[in-house]
Order: sequence, then C-alpha cells, then structure tokens
Amino acid sequence: MSLLSALGSTAFALALPGCITLGMLTISALRPLRNRPPNRADPAHRIVILVPAHNEREGLPRTLDSLRQETAGDPDVRVVVIADNCTDDTAEVARSAGVEVLVRQNEAQFGKGYALRFGFAAITDADWLIVIDADTDVEPGFLRAMRQAMGDDVDALQCRYGVRDPLRSQAACLADIALGAWNVLRPRGRAALGLSVGLLGNGFALSRTTLRRVPYRAASIVEDVQYHHELVRAGLRVQWVDQAQVRGEIASDPVASGQQQARWEGGRLRLLLDRDRNCCSRRLLATGSGSICWAICSSSPWRGIAACS
Repeated sequence: MSLLSALGSTAFALALPGCITLGMLTISALRPLRNRPPNRADPAHRIVILVPAHNEREGLPRTLDSLRQETAGDPDVRVVVIADNCTDDTAEVARSAGVEVLVRQNEAQFGKGYALRFGFAAITDADWLIVIDADTDVEPGFLRAMRQAMGDDVDALQCRYGVRDPLRSQAACLADIALGAWNVLRPRGRAALGLSVGLLGNGFALSRTTLRRVPYRAASIVEDVQYHHELVRAGLRVQWVDQAQVRGEIASDPVASGQQQARWEGGRLRLLLDRDRNCCSRRLLATGSGSICWAICSSSPWRGIAACS
C-alpha cells in the first residue's frame, strides 16, 4: 500500500465516526420532541438572569430592554449584569436601566468564564441561573418556556440560539441558517436520542443544585464546552428547550468573524487534546497501534456523543 493510500485510509477511518454521528443526529432531529408537562406542585423557582458584559455600553440597553419586556410582572426573576473588566461605563448604563450590577476587576483573569464564575459565586439566593449574552434579544415566551422546563429532576437547560435580525442582510440570513445546523439541528437530535444536548454559551440555565455538585471553574475560550465536559463526567445532562429562543449579534466584519471562528475551533481542539490525551494513550497502549480509531472514538468526548460541544 502506498503512503498516499495509507494516509487516505487513516483520514477516512478518523472521519467516519464523526460522519456517522452527524447523520444520526440529523435524522433524529426530525423526530417530534416531547414537551415536559408543567408540574403544578413545584414552587415558583427563583430565577436570576446573568448578563456578562465587557465594554458593552452601546449594545447593552437593547438587551436589557428585551429582558425587561420578557420578565415584566414576574416577581421571582431578576436581571443581574456582570460588568467584567470594563474600561467604559457599562456598569453605569446597567444601573440607569434599573438592574443590579456586579463589578469585577481582575486583569489577570480575563474572559467570560471568569465573569460567570464570579457571578455564580456571588448570587446565592437563586434556584436557577440563566445566562444571556450582552448583545442578545430574547424572543417572546422565552422565560415561560424555560421556567416550564425547570424541575427538581433537571440539571441544566439550553434553548435555541440564532442570529439577531437575520433578515437585515443576505449574510445575516445565511449565518442564521448555518448557525441553525450547529445550534438547533444538532442539539435537537441529541435531545431526541435522550442525550445531553450541550451548552451553546448563550441562553442556557443551570440549577443551584448543579452548581453545587459541579462548581463552575471553566475559563478557556470555549468555557461552555469545557463546563459541559464536566457535567457529562459527573453524570449530569443538559436538556433541550425547543420552545425558547435567543438571538445574538454576529461579527459583521468577515475577517473578524473568521478569526473568532478560528479561535473557537482552536479552543475546542486544545480542550480535546488536554482532556483526553491520557485517556487515548492508555487505550492505545492497551489495544495496540492497529486500534487507533477505536481508541479515539471510545475516549470520553465520543463516549456520550455529546460531550464535545
């Protein structure tokens, strides 16, 4: 066998599990999902919506206005903005909108993961915490659907996540369609299979019980993926809320968008290598070099199909 043929066979063997997985998820996503019936015996959950914000004075008012409309008349929910390492007046903008503000200044610890860790630790009187990015609109019915999905037997929730104002341009419309394959089709397929659907970084909710069991320590550029790994390893599951949707801003500059995507993909790859290098090595030593594909596919990100998203 020539070197080129060997490389082609190896590439095919490595890609095959992923192709099979994506095919399974796509087909499963077409199945109707069962809604969790509301439990009238459950007490009203106290909910805090956390909005991590770094220098977001321009876009934050629109997000807070969207949340104000959605939470109006609900006494058991409040909005808290985390002004994280800001050099502008994000905190003042949030206070002027009438919401609670937590200020964090620690330039040695920079990033959304640190901001969320700070917020989760500071808020101790909530049964559930929902994370909404500072450049996001929540669609009508979001809170009602998320609240209905909450329960004592539920660990975490993730809703649909699309592009804000998708009809404003052809690029935004195409981005919304592409994002739908990753942020809707894939988790919906996992939900149909009874798997943990993953965290998308925006529009997700964690119960206080879950945060006690698996403290939030994720700090990588893909903090949502990292924390989902920890949840899956602890035997917890993120459930899908198909009736709730958030829509976030996307980078309008193609260069900036490409750079952001490259950082995310690089972060996922680093996380995969860092978390599962030892696991794969042990399996390879145990099975021999002829079982490379099996060793990789049975590592923890693949074991539950869903752990690497």
